[in-house]
Amino acid sequence: MNGELGKADSLFTTHAKTTIMKFINYLEKITGVDIYALSSFSIFFVFFMLMLLWVWKADKKMIDEISRIPLEN
Repeated sequence: MNGELGKADSLFTTHAKTTIMKFINYLEKITGVDIYALSSFSIFFVFFMLMLLWVWKADKKMIDEISRIPLEN
């Protein structure tokens, strides 16, 4: 039984590796694909920093009021 599980696990990882390699090969053929990764990281970073700044600068009374909203019902 343990041998069957090991074989299935090996087949899954082999299939996953070939699928990922095919996807990488497709991405390498697209010109300018690197801009998508860079732009998505930039959007995430800017959003994260804005939220961090908002939390840091937010009024503590407003945060307490917002945190009690689910309990006031």
